[in-house]
Amino acid sequence: MKEVARRVKAAGLACVLTAGLTVGATVFAATPALASNGPCTDVATAQPTAVHWTTSEASQTVKFLNSGSIVTGPCDYINNTSENHWYMRVNYIGPNNNNGYGYIWVQRLYFGSAHQCDFDGTVYAIPSSACHLS
Repeated sequence: MKEVARRVKAAGLACVLTAGLTVGATVFAATPALASNGPCTDVATAQPTAVHWTTSEASQTVKFLNSGSIVTGPCDYINNTSENHWYMRVNYIGPNNNNGYGYIWVQRLYFGSAHQCDFDGTVYAIPSSACHLS
């Protein structure tokens, strides 16, 4: 009887360990929708803030961010002259990304709405040597 109880305990422990490893592997494999690299940082101020596939309000919205969400990017800002909107190129690795990026209208961002960018903790004007406008 002791042998049976010992085997049941061992089997139960093996199941718990396997379940734990499966959950851990799933969490480890999941990737965030927004990458956290790039020297420029900004904060979404609109609820919601749309991340677009390209630099146009009419383009597909690939993600909605909550107000207060932090975004990062390579410090590239694009002027869509037909809309009279500037967009920040942001790191985005989720579904329907555009080569690892998405685009947010700067009026939906804390620094961008003032035509400024936060480059590694220092605020610069857009355009500047640190924050490019094309």
